[in-house]
Amino acid sequence: MLRRRIIAVVVIVILVEVNISIADIIPDVVFYNDAVVTSDEHYDSVTVYDTPPRRTTIEFYGQGEYLIMYDSSTLNLHEGGKLESFGGGWNRLYDSSTLNVFQGAKIGAGSAANMDIYDSSTLNV
Repeated sequence: MLRRRIIAVVVIVILVEVNISIADIIPDVVFYNDAVVTSDEHYDSVTVYDTPPRRTTIEFYGQGEYLIMYDSSTLNLHEGGKLESFGGGWNRLYDSSTLNVFQGAKIGAGSAANMDIYDSSTLNV
């Protein structure tokens, strides 16, 4: 009887640990329309597209591991916002996208983080 209780407790502990690990997984996000990312939001990858004929503008106060932008989209990285990857993330701007980094925002994360700017994209710091 005691053995069954010990096994039951161990199984419950394992299930709780698995649940916590699943909750800690950081999702990816893809934007096609204007949005505001608040300071309590944290994403693995942030991808931004336009929905023609409108341009997509993202006001970003949250955290992201890496960024990929397309079309003529704009992301404004505001004070407190972070686009940092400590695992060698890549930030890429394609087409005529624009990344505006304002004072107090952070982008990059040491020598392992990269910024690639293609076509007629713009990075304003």
